[in-house]
Amino acid sequence: MEALPKPCKKRGCPHYVRGNAHHPKCKTPDVDLAKVGKKRTASAKMHDDRRGSSAARGYGYAWQKARAGYLAKPHHALCDFCTLLGFTTQATVVDHIKPYSSFDTALGKKVYDKSLQWDKLNWQPLCKHHHDVDKQKIEDRWRKGLLSDEALKGIGVKLSMPV
Repeated sequence: MEALPKPCKKRGCPHYVRGNAHHPKCKTPDVDLAKVGKKRTASAKMHDDRRGSSAARGYGYAWQKARAGYLAKPHHALCDFCTLLGFTTQATVVDHIKPYSSFDTALGKKVYDKSLQWDKLNWQPLCKHHHDVDKQKIEDRWRKGLLSDEALKGIGVKLSMPV
């Protein structure tokens, strides 16, 4: 019994073939599959341009070394928020408890407090989930004056379960 025809493997080709071959009359240009799906939308590009590179935001080589050293210590290996919930999750992010950057309305731009950025007492180990989800929500509410500084450490707020 002969196999049913399948779409040509060449992306965008309208022809059907049997097996894994390309259609002999396929005029579709080759597509580099490594680049497919990596196109950024215009809004994502605008966001990245406005945000700046990680080095421009203060996360260059010195930060990467400090981050790795901080997470390598046994007492910084677990996520603080997961520990509050009773879970054991490896920390992968060094979070600044109190944000070191803020928007100065008088200057009309972001200002950075380098001493607060490098103060190790202002760092806490978090898993990616808690850094990207819960900590962002907490900081948004903290900036609006709805939460105390203690909430930035995950104390007294509802935390989501890690995935």
